[in-house]
Amino acid sequence: MNGTRLLAVRVLRAEDLPGVEIRKVERWSEQWRCYSRGFEFAVSESWSGEVFARGFRGEVRPGSVVACYPGEVYTTPKLHREGSGYAVTIDADTLLEALAAHGVAKTELTLRRLSKPSSRVARSLSRLLAAFELEAVDRSRCFLGFVAALVAELDDTRALSPLVSRTEEPFDFVSAEPPDLDTLCAQSGLSRFQALRKFKHRYGLPPHAYLLCVRIGFAQRALLSGVSAATVAAEYGFSDQSHFSRHFKRIVGVTPAAYASARSRELTAPTPRTRYPRAPRNRGDQARDASPAQFLAT
Repeated sequence: MNGTRLLAVRVLRAEDLPGVEIRKVERWSEQWRCYSRGFEFAVSESWSGEVFARGFRGEVRPGSVVACYPGEVYTTPKLHREGSGYAVTIDADTLLEALAAHGVAKTELTLRRLSKPSSRVARSLSRLLAAFELEAVDRSRCFLGFVAALVAELDDTRALSPLVSRTEEPFDFVSAEPPDLDTLCAQSGLSRFQALRKFKHRYGLPPHAYLLCVRIGFAQRALLSGVSAATVAAEYGFSDQSHFSRHFKRIVGVTPAAYASARSRELTAPTPRTRYPRAPRNRGDQARDASPAQFLAT
């Protein structure tokens, strides 16, 4: 998330439910940018505005859910009304394993970018948030309730705006190494101006801003694995720890130290060549791949 007036950002994590994280934000008042470390479900409680994610642009209203695949960057270019909301981030393995227990293979799952989910899904998300805010609550049960709600929506042919649906397209992995503008030009054969314009049109951000979001996303996971902020800053291309902390707080909403305060040993630090799932292709859509360079080359 990115904005000079972001207030009251809380990162909620629990040792009894590794692989799940919730960011609760009050009084969104500026544009923000997010990198999805896992499957991300961003819920608007009272905020309204425009969301942009990999060529998709839509209007968010209270009750809407924005869904992203691991490794994606999404942003809100326009604000209509200040408000609150939260984002549930689930590690890819955690969600896919839970779906597999219901007999749902990863090749059957596709997310709707923006939806007004069924009442069952909406309730399950609210319960999951409440479980992280309260003590002595069975968080695992609430998480499994959310997964069960997703599975039920997969098979509900009456749903007008489902959050998830079935697909026959493969859900595979691609390299997450973020390219710079010179690399994009070399791989796509475009001029710097052409590459910049096409990239921003597709991803909503210029390459350097997109790259910064990806690096901060990698840094989040590294911090959770116990790597120090100073080491993370050096590893992911920041000039010093102060430079890293400033950008981290602008995008995530809290300092690196605050974010890492509730560490989960289940997470491991990524390298710049970490691989993550990509969004399955829709038939007739030749540019759904998670590699910006491959998109520009099409």
